[in-house]
Order: sequence, then C-alpha cells, then structure tokens
Amino acid sequence: MTPLAGKGVALASPTEVPVAADSPRDVLAWLSRHERRASYGMLRAPNARTEAEGLAPQ
Repeated sequence: MTPLAGKGVALASPTEVPVAADSPRDVLAWLSRHERRASYGMLRAPNARTEAEGLAPQ
C-alpha cells in the first residue's frame, strides 16, 4: 500500500502533490493556509489496486 492510499490529494501539476490529508476539508484548509491552489484538481487516492483498475470486489 502506498502512503497516499485513501487520502485526499491536491494536484498542483500532473506530477506535483503539494498536500495529501485524511479528508478533503483538511486538504482545502492546508491549501488556504499556504495560499496554494490545486490547479489540476483534487481526488481521493484509491485504497487498493482493484479500486484503481475499476474491478468489482470479490
């Protein structure tokens, strides 16, 4: 499992993650405090490979 699994992630560029946190609210709070933007959006990193691949749970 990766360190970002299940975290809310902000993307400043396709490869730059300035912040990852347990909740979207925490991500937004960090961005606001540091006067940063998620120019490429926000998402929740998948917990497991099956979530990333779109496979149904077994």
